[in-house]
Amino acid sequence: MEKLAQYCSFVVLDDHSFFQNNKNKSGKLMLIDPYDYETLQIFFDSDLHLYPEKIDVIDIVNKKKLSYNYCINKFIVSVDPRKVISDTNYFVNKIEICEANRIQEIKAFGAKEFPIQPLSDNLDIKEEIRKISSDKYLEMTIYPLLHSVLIFYYN
Repeated sequence: MEKLAQYCSFVVLDDHSFFQNNKNKSGKLMLIDPYDYETLQIFFDSDLHLYPEKIDVIDIVNKKKLSYNYCINKFIVSVDPRKVISDTNYFVNKIEICEANRIQEIKAFGAKEFPIQPLSDNLDIKEEIRKISSDKYLEMTIYPLLHSVLIFYYN
């Protein structure tokens, strides 16, 4: 249970038809706190290399849009669908690249702790999630995201 409290995931599925119907000009909003050393946020998409404006990565601390070049392979990953099919470890490898780049950045900031650690092999996440009450699950996953969004928009 302690590890689950430390390692959680949140997934957002986008509306690709909306993006296409708006002539590929609708950026997807991704809010990050670059000083939050305990959270690694990664956005995977198959055509970021074609449409880098597809995603708007916003630094919620400094209230500014971060560049594509700064975010690539740290917060955003351009996915190659052909390689996904042929490489069963594709996403794991991409996450490891993002983790390594993020840790390098954290070291440059001078942070001393690195909370990004691999999960235990014997941890059954689905079973651990089932044990959590609905309120606690929302508190751990949804509420922090909503809090960040509300702070960003109301400041």
